[in-house]
Amino acid sequence: MDGISTFSLVTAGLALFITIVSFLLFKRKRVFVPGVTLLIGLALFVLSFVIGGWEGMGLGVISLSLLIASFISLTLLMFYETYKRMKSTRPKE
Repeated sequence: MDGISTFSLVTAGLALFITIVSFLLFKRKRVFVPGVTLLIGLALFVLSFVIGGWEGMGLGVISLSLLIASFISLTLLMFYETYKRMKSTRPKE
């Protein structure tokens, strides 16, 4: 596998994992886990510039994958919450 396909698979796996953990652990505040992972990814991204060198680049790639995965999970959960809210407020015929 080349680099971009591995990056894509890791990002998709992380997004799936974050979404599943959000559904299983929290019923009301499902956006808590993606929000926390988004903040962790931002902190790791800033830390990668502080570390520098090859280690910093590796940490930067991992944190970028975590940022993208948490953003995807956050977007999916927000769409789900909006759909659920629209479905419950729609008048029944």
